Amino acid sequence: MVEAVEPNSPADKAGLQPGDVITDVNGQPIHTGADLVNPIAQTAIGQSVQIRVVHGKQTKDVSLTVADRSKIFPQSAQTEEDQPGEEEAPGQFGLHVEELTPDLSRKLNMGKVTGVIVSEVEPASFAEDIGFNRGDVIIEINHTPVNNLADYRREMAQLKPGQDVLFKVAQRGANDRVLTLFLAGAVPAAQ
Repeated sequence: MVEAVEPNSPADKAGLQPGDVITDVNGQPIHTGADLVNPIAQTAIGQSVQIRVVHGKQTKDVSLTVADRSKIFPQSAQTEEDQPGEEEAPGQFGLHVEELTPDLSRKLNMGKVTGVIVSEVEPASFAEDIGFNRGDVIIEINHTPVNNLADYRREMAQLKPGQDVLFKVAQRGANDRVLTLFLAGAVPAAQ
């Protein structure tokens, strides 16, 4: 599902809107975030990708021209250059997260929630098994507040295989309400 559309981006120019569901890229079905991102990332800038979108009850096929990500999102490209490796934590248990900046929180209508946002959930991983979704915001791990990437890394580093772990998560629900839920499981052996 499209969460936000950057103004003047190829998605915006093609008429994509928040709430649209992308079902195919270049004729290949989309099941995970990687299914969507990988074919686009592997397409040269200036080349087109074909995507199928469900908008309301209508399905439409649109062609998008791949643009330079650093020109569409200059702030995040700048941040990545200034702080290499600070934007996203390495994947652990199939969970990829990044800093939930106040700007991103505002774009996603997450209110005053602080934490780290799930950027990808690997298929058939511990994270998927316990119910994580892309866009979830982790606000606590084992009752310890997670305000930023440093907190997240510290808490994840303390987890031992077989130990029970409880994630407190904020999620956008219907009518743009922010829901709080708990996801729990036993920590898997290191992958």
